[in-house]
Amino acid sequence: MCETRFAINKGLSPTSSYTPLSAEKAFYVLAEFARLHNLGSQFPIALMTAITLLTHQHYGSTVQLPLPRSFGGKQPAPTEAITSIWSSLNEELPYYMTLSCSPEVVMYPLCGSLWEPGVPCNLVAPWLHPLFNEILQQDEKSPTVSQDYETIALIGAIRRPNIGALWIGAVAGGLAPKVVKKIRTVYPPLDVISFPRTGCPQAFMDIQGSGPYTYGSPKQISRPDV
Repeated sequence: MCETRFAINKGLSPTSSYTPLSAEKAFYVLAEFARLHNLGSQFPIALMTAITLLTHQHYGSTVQLPLPRSFGGKQPAPTEAITSIWSSLNEELPYYMTLSCSPEVVMYPLCGSLWEPGVPCNLVAPWLHPLFNEILQQDEKSPTVSQDYETIALIGAIRRPNIGALWIGAVAGGLAPKVVKKIRTVYPPLDVISFPRTGCPQAFMDIQGSGPYTYGSPKQISRPDV
């Protein structure tokens, strides 16, 4: 846990009145700050990292954010205006705030990013072998020696573009180890409302089939993902 503390010293008159900024104005102040420092794609990633904060609290994991650093040398010129992507984030902010209020909706699509309907149950272990045994190298002392979570984020973003930024934000905030731990379980978590909200299927029940799932008898249900 980081013990470094930061403080902002600003003298205020006892008689002065301060009115907080509205949500919309505060967003554009933050966007101007990001534009001034030429943060580029880090701006939406920071938003996705903030969305995972309640998920950290729910699952008891520690938020791990990089410390601010000062860079020497010449800085790149800031962009001329706030990009359209940043403006769209402001319009979609209520959706993201609602998403952040449900830790399960944030966690479960991440865990379901590796689910593939074409992989039968007896080939799941070979399907996940490159992830756990190559990218995240294992030994007896540490389950993730290399801890190459950035590659995991890229894989998740490619497989589930709808939550690509969320994957990167989860890795930036240190949520990836918890996601990988849940993927390793025998029964990865599923949530019935995650698919309607994120558009990311987690099981065969999220995909519309061509007929009933009964197999041979109405009392039996085919589960190709088990």
